[in-house]
Amino acid sequence: MENDLNFLPFLYQGDMLFFQRLEPTQKEQQETTQNASSEPIAPSPESSVPSSLSEEKAAVPAPKVEPKELVFRFVGKNQKQILVLLEDEESAQMLLSPTHQSFLENVLGAGGVSLADVAILNLKSQSLPEPRLFWASVRKQFAPRYIWVVGNLMPILGLPAAKLYLPTEYKDLVFLVSDPFEALEQDRQKKFALWQALKTLPFYQG
Repeated sequence: MENDLNFLPFLYQGDMLFFQRLEPTQKEQQETTQNASSEPIAPSPESSVPSSLSEEKAAVPAPKVEPKELVFRFVGKNQKQILVLLEDEESAQMLLSPTHQSFLENVLGAGGVSLADVAILNLKSQSLPEPRLFWASVRKQFAPRYIWVVGNLMPILGLPAAKLYLPTEYKDLVFLVSDPFEALEQDRQKKFALWQALKTLPFYQG
């Protein structure tokens, strides 16, 4: 009977119970090795990192930022801080066509004003930014006191509509809006209305 109990994996010694460590057989060792080799190997955290920047998502381009100030090309020397705003399709490259320059010289000269006294800005000769940036740049570059607007340009300049040939003060600037050159050149009454309006301004001595 005592010999039959030798297969038990433990022995009694007094009141203490001791477990024996069973050594695996050669067959069990082979099976364990085969099972371990058949298990898939989980990828390491480093293997999921892109090997190059091209594997990452393309970066979102930064929004285009407009310059804080613009520098305009113009005709004249702005000696009396008088700004003339116009759209001259004929002179987009040369800033002012010879025909319109001759007309301005005649109208301004009648009141003792030369091209050197004014700054003539052709809006067709350069890109027109949004109104806030436009006026901030105009004030810095020209510091105008009087602005003659030739044609219906007030809306695109972000300004309220103004009556023709009636000098109007707006935000410490005096605006005079007239018909475009073509209408002034062909209509003597409109030309006379312009002359009358100019005479109300301090710089014009007609």
